[in-house]
This record gives sequence, structure tokens and C-alpha cells, in this order.
Amino acid sequence: MKKNKLLLLSIFILSILFISSCNKQDAKTSSDDLKNQENTPVATSKADVSNEVKNDIEPDEKEGPWSKFTAQDLDEKEYNQDILKDKKLTVVNIWGTFCGPCLRELPYLAEISEEYKDKDVQFVGIVIDTLDQNGEYSKDQINVAKDIISKSNVKYLNLLPSSDLINIYLKNVQAIPETLILDSKGNILQSFLGAREKDEFKKIIDEELVKLK
Repeated sequence: MKKNKLLLLSIFILSILFISSCNKQDAKTSSDDLKNQENTPVATSKADVSNEVKNDIEPDEKEGPWSKFTAQDLDEKEYNQDILKDKKLTVVNIWGTFCGPCLRELPYLAEISEEYKDKDVQFVGIVIDTLDQNGEYSKDQINVAKDIISKSNVKYLNLLPSSDLINIYLKNVQAIPETLILDSKGNILQSFLGAREKDEFKKIIDEELVKLK
């Protein structure tokens, strides 16, 4: 059952290539091109240019949809919902190695994650294209992701898509990058599509922190 779910996700990822915020030009972006990202045109698809937040939900006293899950990081170390409990907010960034807009915002996210550590805000990435066509984790693709993460100076946790994560949210993803803001109980406070500038991310996070006071 677990393998079947991963296989379905790998098939889904193939289709998302055609509807995501990453156009053909962005798909050619590799980890070696990260230094030139500022000169790469941003895709003009609906998902990438949208500034509309999909959800703006008040915190719930009950446990949310992310309150129970397991997943591995890129080194096969297992994590679960406990990573959320000690933080006011967790920013979950769903991205892919083929996605130009995703790669362009990673350095911003890396900077913000360090700036907001003392505010009990953490970042977690989910690398959505690390499965092969058989639903198995691809070592080659994981190594590509590791290279991108290193060159983007990302120090926060990045997870592989697991069957739990598929059921919780990934099965509903229509485009990437997509970013969620979760509270400590696993509730989704906000979710939005498309790459954002650093100041935009900080504004959204600050607004959610104010609501928690």
C-alpha cells in the first residue's frame, strides 16, 4: 500500500511538470546555475504570479491535519510530528529540483530561517521530485537536491515525500513552489502558491506571529 501511494505520487509529479509555476526554461535550471538565478526570467503562469493567499485560518485548539506523520530526511533519518510541537510556527516549503522559481527563493528562505530562529519559527522543506517512476526514492535525485540545498546555504530540515505526507497534503498540490504556515498543533494557518520575495515572506510570518500573541 505504501509503495502504491509513492508510485501514485511519482506519476503525479510527472503531470505537475506541465501545470506548475515552472516553465520549460525554468526546467533547464540546474544546481550549477544557482549563482545566475537573478538573471533568469520568472515564469508567468497563473500559479507563479498569484499573490493571493489560499488560506487564512484562525489557529485551532484541536490538533490539525499535520498532527501525525512520519517522513525521512535526505539522509534517511526519520522524523515525525514532534518537530512542530516546540515551535510557534513552522513554514513548510514544497519544492522541486526542476523548478526555477523554487530555486530562486531558496536562498531567501535560508536567510529568513536563520533570522527567525529566536522567534520560535522554523522552516521545513519537502523535495517533491525525489521519487522515480517506480515509486522508489532516487539516490541520484536526492544527491541533486543535496547539492542545491548546499549551494543555497539552506540549513533547515528537508524531507522526502512519504505516504503520510501524501495523504496529509501532497496529493492536493497543484503547483510548486507552495508554502504552508503551520501552528504547533499541525493546523494550516496559511498556504500560498508561487515564489515570493524575502520581504513578502517576512511580512506573512510576522502577521501570523502577531495573531498568536
